[in-house]
Amino acid sequence: MIRRNVENETHLRAVCASMANMPRPFSVAVGQPIKTRDQEAKFHAMLSEIAEQAQHIGSKWDVDSWKRLIVDLWSRNDSESPSARVIPALDSAGIVQLGIQTRALTKERYGSLISFTQAWCADNGVELSE
Repeated sequence: MIRRNVENETHLRAVCASMANMPRPFSVAVGQPIKTRDQEAKFHAMLSEIAEQAQHIGSKWDVDSWKRLIVDLWSRNDSESPSARVIPALDSAGIVQLGIQTRALTKERYGSLISFTQAWCADNGVELSE
């Protein structure tokens, strides 16, 4: 799937031109703008700083683990976000977390996630450079 934010007439023309050459059939979905690359870069920079400075249950965690932890906490504290669920694995040998995929967040929802993460950092002694 190709997702593009259309912010002006030039973007719209480029998207329409690219669709002219797509193999048929195909579908087009229109919705709220998706997160921006700048938002994504900012969030991942914050996660790197969290991974360097913070601990959870007495241990340091990598960026991907902190991303799961922060997104899960945000989704449970945000009334507009579906919360993650934990279910037994298919072989019952463990558990699987079914959660939110940040790639599906709109620009507005991603902004909410960034604000939540900044507040979490302030409350938990993580100093952000930006």
